[in-house]
Amino acid sequence: MPTKRKNRLRSRQPGSKLTPGIEFCFVVDADMMGALGTGLTDAEIAEKLAALWKVHGADFLPRFIAEHPGERPATWWRCCSPEPRPQIVWRGGSPGDDPYKADRALALAQEIDILFRHQIDSYS
Repeated sequence: MPTKRKNRLRSRQPGSKLTPGIEFCFVVDADMMGALGTGLTDAEIAEKLAALWKVHGADFLPRFIAEHPGERPATWWRCCSPEPRPQIVWRGGSPGDDPYKADRALALAQEIDILFRHQIDSYS
C-alpha cells in the first residue's frame, strides 16, 4: 500500500507567523524572493533573519531536521553554530554526472563532524 509523504516544513503551527518564504530564508540565510521586504541591504537581511530565528528557530529546527537528517539550515549555522559552516570547495566532477556531488558530500561530512564534535543532538 503506498504511503503519502507528509511535508513537515509546510505544516506550521497554527497562528505561526512563519511563511514558506521566511522558512526558505532560514534555509539559505538570504532573502532571494523578497519575503522580508524590498530594498534591504545584506546586513539588514541578516539582522532581520537573526531576530526571526530567535523567535521561531526552535519551532522550525525540528521540522527541518526531520526532513534533512544530519543537516542544519544556513541561518542556524550563522546564529547558533559553535564553529563556522564549512565552505564547499568547488573542484568539479566528471561530465555527465552532477559535477558538484562529491564537493557537497564532503562539506556535509564536515558539517556532521562539527555536530558530533560538539555533541549537538538531533534537535539542537
